[in-house]
Amino acid sequence: MLFVCLFFSGFYAHAQTMDTIQRKAITISKITEVPQIDGVLDDEAWKNAAIADGFVERQPVNGRPIPDSLKTEVKIVYDDLGIYFGATMYDPQPLEILKELTERDQIGNDDFFYILLNGYNDRQQSLQFIVTAAGVQYDAKMT
Repeated sequence: MLFVCLFFSGFYAHAQTMDTIQRKAITISKITEVPQIDGVLDDEAWKNAAIADGFVERQPVNGRPIPDSLKTEVKIVYDDLGIYFGATMYDPQPLEILKELTERDQIGNDDFFYILLNGYNDRQQSLQFIVTAAGVQYDAKMT
């Protein structure tokens, strides 16, 4: 399953927000050519993108390492207008991925990919962006 998300904002991105989980740091590259937002990470903008991986589970067991068979790799780049995330999520049983086409902001029980952005790195306010396996989008400001 592959999703590409585009977000316009200036911020510091981090992979985990819980005190008990080691926070990730990644250096991302500035690009000169905007990637095509088509779900395929094969254009020039993604070739030298930093890759975040080694994620841990959030639910049901917070902090448990995700097995290699279910790994997620997130490529991240930015330009003067935005930051771009391209995620590849592996699943040995793709037909069992939970997905339901619903209205925007209705994620239900679907499998989803989400990003929390904390612009002040204070763990107080975050912007949350979600896309489900069916392509349903959700966004929120968390305080």
